[in-house]
Amino acid sequence: MLDLATILACLLSVPSHGCVTTKRAIIEPAPALNKNARTIFDLPVYRVDIQGYRMYEALDKLAQAVKAQSNGRVRFVFQISWLKPQEYMRKYGGLAAWPIPDPLNPFVHFQGVNVNLRTIINSLCQQSGWAYDEVITPVGYVFTVRESPGVGRTTKGDGTATQ
Repeated sequence: MLDLATILACLLSVPSHGCVTTKRAIIEPAPALNKNARTIFDLPVYRVDIQGYRMYEALDKLAQAVKAQSNGRVRFVFQISWLKPQEYMRKYGGLAAWPIPDPLNPFVHFQGVNVNLRTIINSLCQQSGWAYDEVITPVGYVFTVRESPGVGRTTKGDGTATQ
């Protein structure tokens, strides 16, 4: 039986409270980076509406939209890592456990117009507790899964971190 808080959260469309939500991903990125862009995070996004997706799915939707809009010329490639790998292995049975356990992969949402990819990613990381580094690696940009959503730095490497 649902408690009053869950019912109210569902009525107010708060996806993290266990209610069923409609998944929606409308993402309209620019087809190319501006000439003065330093990284993919500077990519303009004309319109974005992400609702009802968990963090990993939201990142994947962004990556798919960037690739599709640019006909494969621009790519947002990412990989995940774990803040506490030994503790994760003990709790969840291994680093290769898939999908990511729900407590570590919360629902996220974002709506905006005329923003850049960095703004979207910072908001999603703040909601999920994940962090990322804007330094590209051979496996793409690395997102670190943490135990405490909404706590700590969301990014490092470009000076735009939030606490």
